[in-house]
Amino acid sequence: MEVKNEIKENDKNKENIKNPQLKESKKKKKLTKNKSKNKFKSKDKKEDSLNNNENIIIINEPKEVIELKEEIKKYEKKLKKTNPYDFELVNNLVKSEINFRVDNTFEIFNSIGGYICLVYAYKIEDKYNSIATYDITDCKILCIMKNVHKEDITNFRHYLDKDNNRDLILSISASNNNVKMWDINNLEYLLTINNINMHGFTKSACILNFNKELFVVTSNYSYSEVPEPIRLYNLEGYKIKEINYKNNQTFFIDIYHDKKANIKYIITGNFGFVRSYDYTNDCKYHRYNDYDGEYEHYKVIIFEKEDKTKIIATGKNGEVLIWDFHSTELINRIKVNEVEYDNLYGICLWNKEILFVGCGNSLKLIDFENEKVVNTLIGHSHNIITIKTAFHSEYGECVISRELYTGQMKLWLNKTYKLKRITEELYEKLKFY
Repeated sequence: MEVKNEIKENDKNKENIKNPQLKESKKKKKLTKNKSKNKFKSKDKKEDSLNNNENIIIINEPKEVIELKEEIKKYEKKLKKTNPYDFELVNNLVKSEINFRVDNTFEIFNSIGGYICLVYAYKIEDKYNSIATYDITDCKILCIMKNVHKEDITNFRHYLDKDNNRDLILSISASNNNVKMWDINNLEYLLTINNINMHGFTKSACILNFNKELFVVTSNYSYSEVPEPIRLYNLEGYKIKEINYKNNQTFFIDIYHDKKANIKYIITGNFGFVRSYDYTNDCKYHRYNDYDGEYEHYKVIIFEKEDKTKIIATGKNGEVLIWDFHSTELINRIKVNEVEYDNLYGICLWNKEILFVGCGNSLKLIDFENEKVVNTLIGHSHNIITIKTAFHSEYGECVISRELYTGQMKLWLNKTYKLKRITEELYEKLKFY
């Protein structure tokens, strides 16, 4: 059998050699068969893919979604280009033409009633001896308490009384030399302290909470050589304590609570220096010298960050002075205005990072981390006397400034915050699609 098979194979080879055309034709037949098979295979694949595509649903995004996404892209691009120190004027608020060069010529706070309350002196006939409350969100006067002082009201001070769930307001009349206290939510009169200073008038007052008891603390400004003490009164109007020191010109007074050490300090801005009195420990004080001795410190604020506490004050020569609170070392003098002997008045800290300073009729912005002027806002006509912040539901933490003479108050918002808020609102809308 093996011999026979070998003979057959040899015969086939001989045939192929003799007829090469036959060999090629056989190859072609095989190729055509393979091609036809592949065609059927590819057809089958196409049919399968078509059958599979019947289960795929192609969704076109609604026009509204496409437009929202385009809006988000637009605002995100703007955010990248926006300077974080840029603010814009939102609104001209009310006017109060009191022209005393004191701080807190108005008060603004987020009230327990849920609105942003602006408190200022209101003019009836020829005197600013009435109190008006104004809702910044709805831009309307809420109420007017008429003729509550005999003379013009020069400044105010707010205190949130958490224990009794009320907003307390001190109204101060420097020329009348008295202070009154109000529960501003209920429009309730609480207290009057008359004849505070014997040889001058009162430029500032504040409220101290010590061992859950409230006291009114008053400053002195004497026009004679006889110095007036700091005085403390209880809520019945009785004087309970005097803090004596040799100074007869105090422009500003406030309370600072060091929560870590649980110490209450009384802070004063005076002619030539700043002081902090440790009220918890027998009123021992630190003195912060400006070295020139000619600065009128109209406003003092405390800045806390981690383990550092700084005390900041405005003064003459267009400078802001910064000391270490505990060591009293003068850390820096930031030149804000080049005009010699030009006094700076209003000052406030926005968002714990930008210092706003009233410099003539403009607002200077200082990056507090680097202690450098980073922007100037123009919009006022006269010297800016008071600057404050308040949290607005739409604009975030806003800045409110007031000028002398016209008493115009203005509301400023941060552009970066505005763009962030708009972008967040657009993303929220996108969730509904």
